[in-house]
This record gives sequence, C-alpha cells and structure tokens, in this order.
Amino acid sequence: MGKLRTVLARLASAASACLDRLTGRSAKQARLEQRVIAALPGLRDGAHGEELADYDDERLLELLLMAVERERADADRRFFLGLSIMAVVFLLAIGVGTIWRWPGFLGTLAVGGAVTWGLVSQLKRRSREPLLARGIDVVALLSD
Repeated sequence: MGKLRTVLARLASAASACLDRLTGRSAKQARLEQRVIAALPGLRDGAHGEELADYDDERLLELLLMAVERERADADRRFFLGLSIMAVVFLLAIGVGTIWRWPGFLGTLAVGGAVTWGLVSQLKRRSREPLLARGIDVVALLSD
C-alpha cells in the first residue's frame, strides 16, 4: 500500500508539472503562490489591522501577488539605478585617477560605492515600509 501511495504521489507531481508547463506557469511561480496562500491566515487574524481582516480570500490573494510583483519591479529599478550611478562614479574615478593616480581612483570608487549602497538600501527600506505597516512581509514571500 505504501508503494502505491508513492507511485500515485509521483504521478500526481508529474501531471501537475506537465499542466504547469502547458499553462506557462513556472515552478517558481507555483512556489510563490503556495507561500502567498500559506500567508493568508496570518493576515486574517486581525493583528495587522482590521482593514486586511475584512478582505475576502480572493482580494487578499490578489493584494499579496501585486505586492510581490511591485517588489520585484522596485528591485529591478534599484538595481539599474545603482548600476547607472556606479557607471558615472567609475568615469569620475578615471578622471580623478589621471590626476592622483591609484589612490585617487580607488578612493573615488570607495566613496561612490558607499554612497550608492546607502542610496539603494534607503530606497529599499522606503519601498517596503508601507507593506510592513500593513503586515505584509514581501521578503518572506520572495525567499526561495
């Protein structure tokens, strides 16, 4: 009986994977949806405010999925902003390096990197604050 259950579980898993491939849903998206569904009861208990407790399951699910998509888009924006700033800092470091050689070049890169890191981390914190205030931890939903 145990082997039959194992075989049936594997067949169900394979069928689910085939269905996901046919519908275009990736395994990563399926895991995300499972995490979002698992987070629903935690938001339902009303500890994070009455506003989320009054939502029905479908609306809450859509809210969480939109929050995850927004966080992904914000992460992409932060990455390209940091990359652009560092490209400018690199060009500036080349200019400073022509005058003060290696110490000027490395010092400019270090200061530019620290400023870029501070800016990007501040943007990350500000983009997540409204969601955390409502009790939605997007980082936990995105972690693989």
